[in-house]
Amino acid sequence: CQLFNTSVISFQKSYDEQIVFSEWTTNGKKSGAPDDRAGGCLNFPATFCNNPQYIFDIPSPNCSVMFALTQNDPSEGLKKREPFVTIGMHVMKVENNRQFRVHQAMQPVDTSDYASGRSVYLHLQSLPRGRYLLVPTTFAPKEQALFMLRIYSDEKIHFSPLTKVRCR
Repeated sequence: CQLFNTSVISFQKSYDEQIVFSEWTTNGKKSGAPDDRAGGCLNFPATFCNNPQYIFDIPSPNCSVMFALTQNDPSEGLKKREPFVTIGMHVMKVENNRQFRVHQAMQPVDTSDYASGRSVYLHLQSLPRGRYLLVPTTFAPKEQALFMLRIYSDEKIHFSPLTKVRCR
């Protein structure tokens, strides 16, 4: 369990917090279709870039960012427990003017552990200034689940989904 001080007025160190709700979904399409957002991990390079993608800008050197990826519990309130989907995250450095979704994976700056639990966590320390891409993933393609992504940073960072696709 990680607790972060996100209070605006505080005598202790506080963090900027942003929260995003989304999902891994095939949108009823076949694997690899333009609307497929359930691409799996880097072990599946043909579909990896179909996952949701988020860009964020690090405005000054040595900024720290923490990501907490939490999946919805499909068994909440039920007697029979359904297993969680195995989840993880990848962060890649991209061009400072990146506006379109990435179609080919690049060398990750960092990768979280993959776990079939409720949450995974990734702490990036002392990132150089620039634009980065966060890709939350399931382990295997076509796995569908709802998720919440929380972002905590030393300073305010611009964080937004990449939805535009450049025609190849």
